[in-house]
Amino acid sequence: MKQILEIDLRNQQVTVQLRVINKWVTQVVSGACFYYSSDPSSHIICSIGGNVAENSENLHCLKDGVTTNHVVGLKFVISDGLVVDVGVTVPEMPGYELIYLLGLKGH
Repeated sequence: MKQILEIDLRNQQVTVQLRVINKWVTQVVSGACFYYSSDPSSHIICSIGGNVAENSENLHCLKDGVTTNHVVGLKFVISDGLVVDVGVTVPEMPGYELIYLLGLKGH
């Protein structure tokens, strides 16, 4: 669960597993002049999964928003083993945004 699965610079999206460290995301996109903006001061050791769970933020959040403002999709397993996939791959996609039902995004 520590892999960066996809990098889509054109759409400014990175698909990662939950234990990917924040700094790894910035390192992998920095050559294209991008960075992970919701990066708390502990970015060297904290994970994306932890950021989403805690809705972490830093000084950039005043300009760029908190972690959940950048989450467009989630895949997770519920207690009975069912894999649930919510969200969209394209920002501003019409329709319901099911991530709100999980309480991970504010209005």
